[in-house]
Amino acid sequence: MRGDVGGIEIGGNATGAVFQGDNNTIGDVHANSAPAPERVRDVRGLLAEARAEVESAPEGAPGREAALAALEDLDEELAEAEPDRGAVVKQARRLSRRVTAGLVGAAAVAGLVERVVELFG
Repeated sequence: MRGDVGGIEIGGNATGAVFQGDNNTIGDVHANSAPAPERVRDVRGLLAEARAEVESAPEGAPGREAALAALEDLDEELAEAEPDRGAVVKQARRLSRRVTAGLVGAAAVAGLVERVVELFG
């Protein structure tokens, strides 16, 4: 640091992105990185809620068993230490195909799938 009569000059090095000018914004950017653990926990919480809704459908309801199996597969993938993005998105889309409109948890599952694809896709 050097003091002059007219002001102060500070020197040093900067690493990473350096922006100069008006109207610059900074946000979270993740390239090929795993989502934050707390976000995965949030999604797994939504998954548990969706499972409870699907389980509340009567035995033999169209799509119930297939949806429960798909929910379980997705939860297993999310439980991994480092969930595989491609596998998670594949399981979420599989779940979406397994849910029928008449199934009690259809709305919850649709929201869950959207969230998973947003997070991992």
